[in-house]
Amino acid sequence: MLPGAGTTIEPVDEERFSVLATGSSESAPIIMRVDGDGRLLETSLPRYGNQTPGLRYQYIPFGGLIDEEATFGGYTMPSRIRAGWWYDTNRYEESLRFRVTYAQPQ
Repeated sequence: MLPGAGTTIEPVDEERFSVLATGSSESAPIIMRVDGDGRLLETSLPRYGNQTPGLRYQYIPFGGLIDEEATFGGYTMPSRIRAGWWYDTNRYEESLRFRVTYAQPQ
């Protein structure tokens, strides 16, 4: 992600930065953690959902870990990801796990 119209990037700490993306009338901070080589390790954001008591819709912490990356057509990208609702809280439950085995950049 690069800064541009509707997007700003700010440091959080030595490993994390925040990307604030604005679309229509809403903004959502996406927190990304990278290693010293710039490899993406973790990402989190507030996601609108009803994984709450009473099934009320609200913004809920959502995020995950990037366990591996792979290169396809000269582009390196996350290739094994685990994520879920209530990320980084004691209510976290993994709800998504996938592996990218093929990609064709255009």
